[in-house]
Amino acid sequence: MYLVNFLSGRQARINVNDLIGDWIKSERGTSAGTVLGALLFLSYVQDTPRCIRPKFADDLVGSTVAKDLATVQTMLQTALDELSAWSDTWEMTLNTSKTKVMLFGSSSGTVNLTLHGEAVEQVDCIKYLGVWLDKNLTFLQQAEYAVSKATKAAWKVNRLIEGRKGLTPKTGTVLYKCLIRPCWEFSIAAWANLPEKGIRLLEQVQARCLRTIMGTKSHAATDAIEVIANVMPVRLRIQQLCTLEYTRLKQKPQDSHLQLLLKQALVPESSFTPMRFLCYQAKRIHDMFDHMEIVPEHKIEAEEILSDGRIDYIDIFRGNDACKTPALHDQVAAFITRHRYESLLAFTDGAVNDFGRGSSAVVMLPLESGTPEIEVKRVHTTLISSLEAEIAALVLAMEQAIIYFEDSAVKSKAKQGQLIILSDCKSAIKCILRRSVMHHHHELMARIRSSVRELRDWNIRVVLAWIPSHSDILFNEKADFLARQALQELPTVSKTPFTFPTWKSLTVRQMTQCWQIRWDRSTTGRATYDVMQAVGNRLTFPQNRNVAISYVRLLLNDTTLREHQYRMGLADTKICDNNDGIEDAYHFFFQCSRYSDIRTELKQEIQSIWTDSGRNGSLRWSVALLLAPSTVTAFTKLQSRAVLAATFKFIQQSGRFL
Repeated sequence: MYLVNFLSGRQARINVNDLIGDWIKSERGTSAGTVLGALLFLSYVQDTPRCIRPKFADDLVGSTVAKDLATVQTMLQTALDELSAWSDTWEMTLNTSKTKVMLFGSSSGTVNLTLHGEAVEQVDCIKYLGVWLDKNLTFLQQAEYAVSKATKAAWKVNRLIEGRKGLTPKTGTVLYKCLIRPCWEFSIAAWANLPEKGIRLLEQVQARCLRTIMGTKSHAATDAIEVIANVMPVRLRIQQLCTLEYTRLKQKPQDSHLQLLLKQALVPESSFTPMRFLCYQAKRIHDMFDHMEIVPEHKIEAEEILSDGRIDYIDIFRGNDACKTPALHDQVAAFITRHRYESLLAFTDGAVNDFGRGSSAVVMLPLESGTPEIEVKRVHTTLISSLEAEIAALVLAMEQAIIYFEDSAVKSKAKQGQLIILSDCKSAIKCILRRSVMHHHHELMARIRSSVRELRDWNIRVVLAWIPSHSDILFNEKADFLARQALQELPTVSKTPFTFPTWKSLTVRQMTQCWQIRWDRSTTGRATYDVMQAVGNRLTFPQNRNVAISYVRLLLNDTTLREHQYRMGLADTKICDNNDGIEDAYHFFFQCSRYSDIRTELKQEIQSIWTDSGRNGSLRWSVALLLAPSTVTAFTKLQSRAVLAATFKFIQQSGRFL
C-alpha cells in the first residue's frame, strides 16, 4: 500500500526561464531525488538480459571478449537485440543517439551494429560513470578531464582570494581537500595506471592550487609547500587510495564478481590491467603486515537498525566552549560531586602505539561511599585503530557496569539509576549515538546493543558525556595511565582479522612514513627542512592572510627581505635600509634596530612562556624557535601556539609584507 500511495496522484510541471507550465499527471517513472525512487528503478531493470553487465541505474553496458572481430560483432548485436526486445516488453525506450560501441585493444577495425534499424556510432573514447575510457586504457584523456575539473573548482576558490586579502591558508587548504582534490581523486583507483604525463598533470594542478592558497612565489619548492600545507604528494596519495580500494575488494564475498576479477588479475600470465595495477600498488603495504586478513564485508540486518537500545547524551558544559572555559576543571569536578553517589560514573580511554597495537581502560566510581574505584584494563590481541580503541573502552565500561550491577544489593540501591560514561573522544561518542559504524565495527556495536538491553531490563539508563583530554581531570588521567600502562604488557599480536578502519589507519601511517622518507631525501626545500623535518603535522596559521603569507614565506626562506631578493636578482644589495647588516630572517627578528620595541615585547612573552613551563636554563633564541617552536624545544601544544601567537603579533606590528 505504501508503494501504491508513493506512485499515485503525482503531478509535474516545467519551469524554463521563469516560464512555468501547467500541471500534468505523472503516470510513468519515479520521482527524482527520492531514495525509494532509485530503489524502484533498480528493481524495475534488474531482469535485463544477462548479457547486459555491468549496469548502474540507467547506464547499461554489454561487453564481450573474442579473438576475431566477426565474433565480437555477432555477440554484441545479439546483446543489443535482446535488450531491445526487453525494452519493448517493458515500455522503456532506448536512446539510440546515446548508444555507442567501442573496440578495446591495439587492433583496428569496424564494428557494425544496429538498434531499431539505426546504425550505432563507433567511438575511440567514451565517458562512463564519470571516467573517460580510451581504446588502449591509457587514461590520459581522463587525467586531462580531471585536471580541467580541478582547475574550475580552484577558480571558484581563488575568487575568495585577492592578493594578501581573503582566505587564510588554513581555510584554503581545507577547501582544497574538500572541493578541489576530489575532482582528480574521483574513481582514481580505476585509472591509476595512467602514463607519466598524466601523473605530472595532476602534480602540476596540486602545486598550482597550493601556491595560490599559501601565497608563495611561483618558484617555491613544491615538496616544501606540501609539507607546510600538510597535503600528501600526488603519487603517494594515489598509492594510498589504491591500497584502500584493494582492501575494500578483499572484504567482498569470495564468489562476488569483483573478487573473481581480483583473482584473475593475480594470475602471473594475465595482462597488466587496472585491477592488477591496484594489486601492485597495495602489495608493499600488505607485505608490511605479513598479509594479515581483514574482516569480511558486513551486511547490516534490520535488527541492527531497528534496535530500541537507546543511549542518551548529556552536555556537562551546557553549550559553553569547553576549550575556552577558564573553570573547566571545576565544572567537571562539580558534575562528579553532583552525581557521585546517585549514578554509576565510568571514565574511559583508549591507547594505540605506532604499530597499531592498542588497549582500553575504565575507571569506575562505585555507588557505595568509601569504596575504592574499580580499575579495568584490556589489551587487544589484534591490530586496532585509535577510534576503535576508544569505542572498545566505552563497551568495556558497559560490560563492567553489568558485572557491578549483578550484585543484588547494588541493584536494589540503584533502583532507576543511570550509568554515566565520560570519554574524551567525541568521535567515539558520535559513532555510538548515531550508529554510524555498524558496518565497520559491527561486533562492538552488537556488544553495545546487548549491554544496553541488559541494563535497561534493570531500569538502568546509559548516558554518554564528553570531557576534554589532558585537563588534569583525576579519573580521566587515571584511565589514560591505565591504557598506556597496558600497552607495555602487550602480548603477541594474533592473526585475527582486523577491521577496515584499522587497516585505513595503518595504511595512512605507512604512507606518511613513505612521505617522510621522500622529504628526507628531497633535494629541494632544504631551508624549510631545517625548520620542519617531520611531515604530517598541522601547522597553526594566523587569521590575518597577510601575516599568514609572511609566515609561510619565512618557512620557505623566500620572502621580500633584502637577502632573499638579492639572491633572486631583485635587489642590488643584501644590506637592510638601516645599514644594520644583512637583512635575512634572523636579522629581521633579532637584530634590526627598526623593530627594537616590538622585539622586546616578543622576547618577554616567549621568556614568560619558557619560565611558566618550569624549565631550567636559558632559552636559546633562533628563527626556528619562533617559526616552529615544537620542533626546537619540548613545548606543549598550548605553549607552542602561544609562541606562534607572539611571532604573528611581531610580524603584524612590523608592518612588513614579507
